[in-house]
Amino acid sequence: MMMANNFRVTLLFLITFFITDNFLQSDDALLPNDVLSQIKSALLSSDGNNFEVVWTYEYDGDFWTGDGRMKILGRDYLRLDLDYQQILIKHDTLFTRYEETDQVVADWFDRTDPANFFSILLGEMPGFVVNEVVDLSETQIAVTLRAETMVGFDTLRMIVNRETWLPVSMSAEAGEDIRVEVQIKEAAPLTNPLELANEKLTGSEFIDLRE
Repeated sequence: MMMANNFRVTLLFLITFFITDNFLQSDDALLPNDVLSQIKSALLSSDGNNFEVVWTYEYDGDFWTGDGRMKILGRDYLRLDLDYQQILIKHDTLFTRYEETDQVVADWFDRTDPANFFSILLGEMPGFVVNEVVDLSETQIAVTLRAETMVGFDTLRMIVNRETWLPVSMSAEAGEDIRVEVQIKEAAPLTNPLELANEKLTGSEFIDLRE
């Protein structure tokens, strides 16, 4: 009888342990700071990422959407190719080439600017705090971040792949007038990171706003 009681107590303990342990593991896996750290590490990998994207931009009633390609190498290099413009970021300089005018404009890149979508990406999302983390499925997590200030974008939303921690979609909003949305159709490692570091934008006219 005593052995049976001990067995039942031991069995009850094991069941309770596994239930509690699984609950804690599931809860820990979704800790906001851990999730954000995983996303930053994957997105800003030193090996680089190559994304095929659908880029959508809304500003004060104007709307544009189209396919593009975005490459990111660490915190210092980014290139975005869209139909109407190309953007190249190298360290503290942002180059923009406008397809319609064939102009290339160079300006300082401030990675702490909450009003610049690229600053949010390469600046490791400064000024934003995690507001909500939702476990959508076994493979995807939704993350919502809110700005700590009233300047620039106020909301940043991401859906990330739980295995790679790379975004499946990203969107940033500033009130009801400005929205940037990026749907990622395909993600792959950069095949030649050094090539991105050495790239340049060329046009018929070069305007340097840093002077």
